Amino acid sequence: MDYFGQVKILFSHEMETSFDLGLIDQDVVEIYVEPAQDRHLEEVEEGDRRRLEGFDMNSLNLTWEVDKFEKKELVLNVSFNDPVSVSPLSD
Repeated sequence: MDYFGQVKILFSHEMETSFDLGLIDQDVVEIYVEPAQDRHLEEVEEGDRRRLEGFDMNSLNLTWEVDKFEKKELVLNVSFNDPVSVSPLSD
């Protein structure tokens, strides 16, 4: 994903793209965010984890739409409901 929220998906073969791109939606392609470094979990006992109280998985919700689909490339525009919750960790 780039800074502007575009995701490029590259296919190994040229795809049939002469159809209404509106047909590619959340019912066809499921996209979700998996929390980094299991930050939605907390250590209970060594090796055991449980969901962290107060962590709202809904803060990772997103919407997307097809921007372009040509030959081997599908470009999606992604918008996060709460962008700060997606990448709060710094290295």
